Amino acid sequence: MRSNAPRPRRITFDHDERIIICKPDTSASGNTCSFEENRATFTQPIHTDPLDDNWIPYMRECRERFAFRLFYALPSNPKTPYVINQSFKILSKLPSITHYEQYLAWNDVNKKTLTLRIASKREISNKFRTKELLDEKHLMFCCEYPFTIDFIAHFQTPHLLCMLVEQLPGGHLQDLVEKSGKVPFKYAQFYGGQIVLALEYLHNMSVILRDLRLDSIVICEDGYVKLTDLGNAISTSSADKLTTWFEDYRAGVTKMVPRLGFRPPEVWKGQAYNSAVDWWSFGLVLYKIYSGNDCFPEEPPSQFYEEQMKRKIFDLHYDTPRWFTAADRKIFKELLTLDPNERLGTVGDGVYSIKTHAWFKGNS
Repeated sequence: MRSNAPRPRRITFDHDERIIICKPDTSASGNTCSFEENRATFTQPIHTDPLDDNWIPYMRECRERFAFRLFYALPSNPKTPYVINQSFKILSKLPSITHYEQYLAWNDVNKKTLTLRIASKREISNKFRTKELLDEKHLMFCCEYPFTIDFIAHFQTPHLLCMLVEQLPGGHLQDLVEKSGKVPFKYAQFYGGQIVLALEYLHNMSVILRDLRLDSIVICEDGYVKLTDLGNAISTSSADKLTTWFEDYRAGVTKMVPRLGFRPPEVWKGQAYNSAVDWWSFGLVLYKIYSGNDCFPEEPPSQFYEEQMKRKIFDLHYDTPRWFTAADRKIFKELLTLDPNERLGTVGDGVYSIKTHAWFKGNS
């Protein structure tokens, strides 16, 4: 199945980031980067050889392109350009994401519908909040992958910071799950495989997503999915690097801790964490997609609510429907492992252990 989606726009900035320049992207070597938009080909590494001749060079190219774009996304003068020749007509309001209100907008210049993300300058006057928005913008600019949303441009008005990203018409994966009750196995495989590939890409770029949720996954026009919210992602020197939310706070990173039902055990304990937190979150998301229920349902707040949720998670007290197969039980048991060093995706062959898991057998 071939995607008819347009090629991602290549956008770079001049040295002080005041002018948006659209031109072909280049890699660190100076050669034009090729980009394959046929997302069907990217699901093939699920359940394939880890030493695939094409996959490893592709990931290497992704890292080079990410690093090259990151270099140009971090100017000495972090001002964003004023765009005065763009006209947008707001069509409807979309669900909000971290830091931003979202709107479906019609661009009179290129005659296309786009997603316009807006943040009020008054509400982000805190310098740490400003840093978070800049960090997110830089990550959005640098990520160029079939399963992450395409960044188009950013600009500001006297009162607003704005970002333009592609418009994905399929709605949130959460809406699909809530309407259908649960997703058939082959579709759960299909969506789960793409989320694995998206996380693998981010971890290869030394980015920890930290807040994977169903409402941050959107369905594209061709039926594939993309991660759309990097608002709580953190870029590290290595995705294996250990850090804590408290250390992030002291360093000026005030991004929110995941809500109770999605909080990994190491975060509850205040321990250092690495990319293993994303595989815990993936287990919760996959459970919701496949079973139609939250793994650790949140209850009405009470005096002992937080302690009850913590006990439920550390006791691994979640339902396993009778129709779960042995492979179903196995993958959730291995993803929802309290010890991050023993968690599927971290232990053994890393992400390859997920790709070759019996649960993904037959998925391409």
